[in-house]
Amino acid sequence: MGEKQKRFAQQAQPLRDTCSIGISHIHHTQTPIQNTMTIQVNTDKNIESTENMEAYVTEKIESGFTHFAEKITRVEVHITDQNAEKGGVDDIQCKIEARVQGLQPVLVESKNDTMHKALSDAINKMQAALRTVFGKMQEKHPNK
Repeated sequence: MGEKQKRFAQQAQPLRDTCSIGISHIHHTQTPIQNTMTIQVNTDKNIESTENMEAYVTEKIESGFTHFAEKITRVEVHITDQNAEKGGVDDIQCKIEARVQGLQPVLVESKNDTMHKALSDAINKMQAALRTVFGKMQEKHPNK
């Protein structure tokens, strides 16, 4: 290596150290965690699906499953009106299916008088089911 190349290498070394520290710092503190959970909202012919309703359901699912989002790949929400125009007690049904990486899908359902109550109940049931599933996984594989 010539004298000129040695000087350049010596000058570049502190620069490389600074750059790698800076990049490492940025990577760990400013890179957001990517959420890969896909949410699909389905309704039957008796419930009108609007952008506002889909946004509401999506927001509730995202906020309800925040702790599990990294392990869930897909959530399907099915909202149906069991009695159509007849009405009745507990005629709105909400089914939520969560697809967890490497496991069978987890399915819960809830019936209530309103879509909001049925969705809320189903989210609570799914949270309990996922805690159970992930708790069992932790027991089998405590180092993960």
